[in-house]
Formats: sequence, C-alpha cells, structure tokens
Amino acid sequence: MTLGQAALARWAPGVLRSVLFRGAAGADRVLASDPTFRSFMSELLFSGLRKGRAGYVRDILAYVQDWSTMPAQVRADTFLWHGRLDNWSPCEMATRLQGDIPNCRRLTVMQDLSHYSCLYRAAPLICNQLANTR
Repeated sequence: MTLGQAALARWAPGVLRSVLFRGAAGADRVLASDPTFRSFMSELLFSGLRKGRAGYVRDILAYVQDWSTMPAQVRADTFLWHGRLDNWSPCEMATRLQGDIPNCRRLTVMQDLSHYSCLYRAAPLICNQLANTR
C-alpha cells in the first residue's frame, strides 16, 4: 500500500493531495488550494513515503495498536494543540487525552482550524515556545 502511495506522491502528487483533502473542513479547505502549502505537502508526502517509508509504516502500525493505557504513563510536561473543526480526530479526543495525561499542562484549541491547518499554524508557535523555555 505504501509503495502505491509513494508512486502517487512522486508521479501524481495532486491525486494524493486530493484524496487526503477530499473531506477537508475549516481552514484545511483554504490550505488545500494554497500553492505554497501544496508544494510543501507534495515534498513532505514524497519524502515520508519514499525515504522515510520504514518510519511511516512503523508509526501506522503503532497507531493501530491498543495504546489506551499509554497516556497515563507519560511523565513529561505535555502541551496539546487541536483544531476545533478537525474532522479526523474530534476535539473530544483531545479533551479526553488531556485528562488521561498526568502532566498535561495545557490544551490549546484553535478555532476555525482543522487537522492540517492546526499543525501548520501551531508548528511555529510550538517552536517559539520551545525556544523561549531553554
């Protein structure tokens, strides 16, 4: 399956992006039409599905395992970021995760953002937060 996705990422990145953004909600719809983001996603998908394929497969296999007891074992200070309009993982999941992680310091819910748009908007904020805590 990942070899097929990698082929799409290389030879038909627009098709792969269309599949990923088919049910886009909130600001993800705007991102899907932004040329800079489209280029960024094409590079990311190609890199992740070609050179980083082993890591991608490892992460998918870990994702589908039962990890319901794992959040309670997290001891690091944790900050969660979530898009209110995320239709891949509802906001209630982030709220539940916040309660399950003992050292969860904050859940930041970003209004009008969905799955990719939250990550895209939050990444520089997270990096800035990390830079200011060192």
